[in-house]
Amino acid sequence: MRHILLFILSLLFLIPPTFVLAEEYGVLFRRKVHGQMGWFKDGDQQHNEKYQGEIKNGKPNGSGKLSHPKGGKYEGGFRDGLPHGLGILDLLDGKKYDGEWINGIKEGQGACTFADGSSYIGELKDGIIDGRGTFSYSNGNKYVGQWIAGKKDGQGTYTFFDGRKQSGQYKADEYWNIIMYDSVGNITRKWVNGKEIFDEKQNESIILRLWRGRMGWFDND
Repeated sequence: MRHILLFILSLLFLIPPTFVLAEEYGVLFRRKVHGQMGWFKDGDQQHNEKYQGEIKNGKPNGSGKLSHPKGGKYEGGFRDGLPHGLGILDLLDGKKYDGEWINGIKEGQGACTFADGSSYIGELKDGIIDGRGTFSYSNGNKYVGQWIAGKKDGQGTYTFFDGRKQSGQYKADEYWNIIMYDSVGNITRKWVNGKEIFDEKQNESIILRLWRGRMGWFDND
């Protein structure tokens, strides 16, 4: 037992003090000095970004809150001075992000709220909507499906506020293999490999009704 205690004590003396005392809780300011942005213990919260939370090696590391002098804020995890892990970003214009971060970039699962009132819940990559998710538009429409680089791409369903919907495969926001339905489930239009398939009889009926001033898509009844 005595030998084990001596061994543990010897290891403690071998560990550099900077490792033992590296983490602390305090305040830092992010500002520019000699043309370089950095973190400093002194600053002016009226002009500089202010961080309050866990610190390691002179940078935000761990859990904390970063406030912008104009009112925006981020609260959550940090690593080497950047948002990392789970965190919430609130901006003055109404935009909000609550989700995963990797080295300062939105990455993984998250929930976004945009200035116009629309919202997105799902996957993001490199700060952009990418993967599977649900986008709810401010006008009441909704898309549920696959995204690539911020565009509808892959299988998905777009539902309109009045009950109409379109379902199938999209490519870069364009219809690829899509079927459109009216509010009661009747097929109204189709796209195959990016080209719309027309029913000539139905198409003539639609043109006639629009010419008479009745806006919308109608059956032959």
